[in-house]
Amino acid sequence: MSLVGATIGHIRFESLLGMGGMGEVYRAFDEKLQRVVAVKTIRAEHRLSGTARARFLREARILSRLANPLICQVYDLIESEEADLLVLEFVDGETLDQLSSGRRLAEREILEVGAKIACALTVAHREHIIHRDLKPANIMVLPSGAVKVLDFGIARSSTDETTEGEPGRDIPPALPVTDHDQAGPAATAFDPEGTIALHRRGAGSSSFSAALTQQGSIVGTILYMSPEQAAGEELSEASDLFSFGILLQELLTGRSPYPNEPLPQLLMRVAENGSLPILAEDGIDPELARLVEDLKHPIPARRPTAKECLERLRLLLDKPQRLRRRRLKVVAISSSFALLTIVLAVVSLL
Repeated sequence: MSLVGATIGHIRFESLLGMGGMGEVYRAFDEKLQRVVAVKTIRAEHRLSGTARARFLREARILSRLANPLICQVYDLIESEEADLLVLEFVDGETLDQLSSGRRLAEREILEVGAKIACALTVAHREHIIHRDLKPANIMVLPSGAVKVLDFGIARSSTDETTEGEPGRDIPPALPVTDHDQAGPAATAFDPEGTIALHRRGAGSSSFSAALTQQGSIVGTILYMSPEQAAGEELSEASDLFSFGILLQELLTGRSPYPNEPLPQLLMRVAENGSLPILAEDGIDPELARLVEDLKHPIPARRPTAKECLERLRLLLDKPQRLRRRRLKVVAISSSFALLTIVLAVVSLL
């Protein structure tokens, strides 16, 4: 049931912004503080779900720990008979996938946005928070150029002993996956049972098979998952860095880092770290291409941290200035040498 036009407490609902597997997001007005807000609610059919409410509360707690301009802020958590509301900062802009679908972003634009995302991840990882669903649809770019990382709904703390399910896993009522086979990278479909999972083929095997299970399930968006996330294994902050590498590659090349395959094959390819490399003909700066490949390293411990990634992105942003300074230095040295040669020649002549 839509809440548009309703008022709960001091929150007046104005319009529906979007909906997902478990909840809806509205544009609303906070009549007490006189400001526009975004409000996330649990959909009626999931309100009695302990998993849904636990995830809702966890998102509020996580966002309250991440007070940073690069991360969408939480203002309030309201629990009432009518609905449970997570009152959030209203971010008016375009998501990164909307922005890149209209035009091909310049490499420098991608570097600038990437540096801001890396900075947000640095903040989250400092608090041991793993986003678990980093993708262009969860990155908002404002008209001013500011960047906000959204949707920590399935985020978790890497220091937690347990979550709703096994460590590193979740048991959602609906698993968001990218229906890559039918509608392209931006489309979203749902597994109604929430049961897609992977199982290893035999002890010690590095290959996987897709299977259905009524027990655990993976959570996230398939195209941007790390191999360990697709395999339902324990996650660390490095999983977000893999997702970041996939995101950067897609923006830089303008195409998906994976072949167009049906979902089960795609899921296995992700789990086996089968993403396509950046090609030389893509014309990407070699240092930037190397960073993307480092972020996609199959061994999580070998991937750069968010802080290291931020430093490398800043160096890449400064690269034109560094090259210019180097050229000026060479010109200055050459000029000085030429002047010295002339002076010595004059002195010798005299």
